[in-house]
Amino acid sequence: MALQWNDSLETGVAEIDHQHMEFIARINRIFDACRTGKSAQELRALLVFLEEYVVVHFGAEERHMKATAYPHYQEHKAQHDGFVHALAELKHQAATAGPGLSTQLSANRLLSEWLINHTGKFDRALGRHLCARAAPPSAPTAG
Repeated sequence: MALQWNDSLETGVAEIDHQHMEFIARINRIFDACRTGKSAQELRALLVFLEEYVVVHFGAEERHMKATAYPHYQEHKAQHDGFVHALAELKHQAATAGPGLSTQLSANRLLSEWLINHTGKFDRALGRHLCARAAPPSAPTAG
């Protein structure tokens, strides 16, 4: 099941949105590796890439949150930490069980739910916060 970028995932912050688009492309490669029965080595390599990539991406988001005193930083960071842990578990499953149906289902569930739930809720809220911080102040109203 390929994932597609759409407006419900857009944060309005170009750096974050571009990273999310790359994340989707890599998720789709994992799905393809599972679906087509490609080697466990290829699946592990893609998972290693994702494991490193989320560190870069989460680091960027967390820097933005700290720089703008984002009020939901702790909750958002806890979500990131939970995903890093879940991704490590998926990587372990792929190493031990291979790219079979069980690993495919686990990958589909983890990555799809993360993208929809975290990006669609938490990252969009962060994007609104960041865009509001970047917007020039309103002109005073004549009165």
